[in-house]
Amino acid sequence: MIRSTTPNDTIALIAIAEASGLFQPNQLDEIGEMLTDYFGSNSSNSDYFWITDDDEDDGPVGVAYCAPEPMTDGTWNLQLGVDLARLSLGARSAESIASNRL
Repeated sequence: MIRSTTPNDTIALIAIAEASGLFQPNQLDEIGEMLTDYFGSNSSNSDYFWITDDDEDDGPVGVAYCAPEPMTDGTWNLQLGVDLARLSLGARSAESIASNRL
């Protein structure tokens, strides 16, 4: 199920990012800082947002960071971190973004 990311997801989402092999240790720290900043602000008024793919049995299995592309109208950047066995996160995330933000 795609849902808004909550502060309780932070540890699992950083573990997903680490398992992807795409991030250096200092970048994982930056992800943690970004999440902390996001939750410390009024995230409902933010231009960017985080969504989580939450498996009913396994908990968080994917994460997406979404932000509007500068100098465009209706174009979003979508950065994914996902358990590779669950590659449908991208399509489901795009559907969720389109229905909730556009």
